[in-house]
Amino acid sequence: MINTHQQSAAVIGAGIIGVCTAIELQRRGIQVSLIEQETPAAGASSGNCGLLAIGEVVPFSKPGAMKKIPGWLLNPEGPLVIRPHYFMKLIPWFARFLMAAKPGRVAEIGEGLAALTRQAASSYEELLAITGIKDMLRENEALLVYDHENEFEQDRLTWKMKADLGFEFERLSPEQLKIIEPALADDFACAVLLKGWRSFADPKRLVDQLVEYFVAEGGKLLQAEVQGFDCRDGEVKALRLAGNENYTADHFVVAAGAWSGRLTRLLGDKLPVEALAGYATTVSQSEISLQHPVIYTNGGFVVTPMEHGLRIAGTSEMGGLHHSPNFSRAKIIAKKALRLFPGLKNNQGEEQMGFRSFMPDSLPVIDKASVYSNVAYAFGHGQIGLTTGAITGKLVAQLMTNETTSVDMQPYSVKRF
Repeated sequence: MINTHQQSAAVIGAGIIGVCTAIELQRRGIQVSLIEQETPAAGASSGNCGLLAIGEVVPFSKPGAMKKIPGWLLNPEGPLVIRPHYFMKLIPWFARFLMAAKPGRVAEIGEGLAALTRQAASSYEELLAITGIKDMLRENEALLVYDHENEFEQDRLTWKMKADLGFEFERLSPEQLKIIEPALADDFACAVLLKGWRSFADPKRLVDQLVEYFVAEGGKLLQAEVQGFDCRDGEVKALRLAGNENYTADHFVVAAGAWSGRLTRLLGDKLPVEALAGYATTVSQSEISLQHPVIYTNGGFVVTPMEHGLRIAGTSEMGGLHHSPNFSRAKIIAKKALRLFPGLKNNQGEEQMGFRSFMPDSLPVIDKASVYSNVAYAFGHGQIGLTTGAITGKLVAQLMTNETTSVDMQPYSVKRF
């Protein structure tokens, strides 16, 4: 263990990963500052689908995925859009994506994702009990619905990987589906109940209340833009903030989501993190009673019952970090929600967009920086950022205090690139 007497740490990024990390460091006696250029949960942590996706272990780069991408790109209402100006910049990223799609590599990635999601629920249960917000986590397993029987058969790799890694699911007939979710359309070919999955009542409130706890326990929340680092003798000594201000600490964590790549390059680690914009509409007056989150495979989106209404969230758009939201993407999936729920009286609501940080192999980076010994990274979680917030925070704190980590950290190594 390091000597934590008067030790300090600065965590860059106040999304779910950053705040969970800050609390775990704080629990170990370290004085922590949480630094965010906007406000807590300003990005993907706010408008996501709110799922605790236990057993989400199949990478985006699974075999066959690349064959589907051209069709998606040609379909303006498809689940993935690449903005034309950005296409050439993505070629190196997609080259790595193809490398990750090899069967042997897919199996390794699945093991890495499984190790995180196996501990996701227990880590949140501990964290939410400590912070007094246990009501945030709901016991409602997710449903995945299929239009056609052959779509289920095409997902055989997914179901085999989940089963082989010990995650349970139950296939439901149309009749069984209608019994547990009467509001759904009655012409789905089949469905799958994802055992152990849960959902959060409101992801933004989750982050906000965790930040409130962190501050109440003596943590500092600072709104500032990190522009660089003061590095000497193999360590980072201070952050250079906008306005020529320096912020010193003993330890540093880069947990800035899709913005992390710019910061890691300044630290000597050029990592292939990309921003995938996700869109959501939250409908407050839907007149639909829904007990389970519903994943629509053919539409590329999720509908989750939350405390403020139904959230329709999903779709992916790649175009870098510096473009305006295209809220027609949110409208497309909100319109498609009518396919799921014929009784949906209103699909209009608050629209949001957030950038999810994606690595080409679907595994996050959770590791110490390769050059500077007092810096750790925690980003690139893709679609499981909310799911793995608590376990990631614990792992980063264990790394920084030289504890034995709860899982083998090799899959998340910065050196794999």
